[in-house]
Amino acid sequence: MASKQIVAQSLEKLFDAKPGASAPDDANRQQVLTAYHLALLDIPDVVVLQATVIAIRRGNRTYNRIHSADELYRICTDLMDDSPDDAEAWRLVLRLARGVPLELPAPVQHALDQIGGVEGWTEDNLGIHRAQFVKAYHAERERIQQQAALPSDQALALLGAGR
Repeated sequence: MASKQIVAQSLEKLFDAKPGASAPDDANRQQVLTAYHLALLDIPDVVVLQATVIAIRRGNRTYNRIHSADELYRICTDLMDDSPDDAEAWRLVLRLARGVPLELPAPVQHALDQIGGVEGWTEDNLGIHRAQFVKAYHAERERIQQQAALPSDQALALLGAGR
């Protein structure tokens, strides 16, 4: 999982990419590094590095600050989420509704189950069903990300807490 060395490298690159952002002074550097490391501890090193590149490419709205630990963490979790995006998930549901037999990815199936499946759908009411599905799918993906955000035993141990 994310090593302190990789997190430090990530922070250095984020500050390098934001000339208006001031890096923490020596007195606070360790605290900032520890905060980011704890936030990213359960993320693989390679994903932290990928998220750093994405964060640099995206930038942010302010000239004088880098992405927060939470923002970087969210980029990481997005990278690790292999669920289809909304459009692809809806395409799969439409194929199923039109009689194409297929096995849906678990998050898509769960969201579809939440709205009662595709029985009785007609072309006339697809807009309504799409809105219901997208709402349920967003809730399912949020639930999955919340579950993934639960800290590992290693993270809890660093905080002096145990399960």
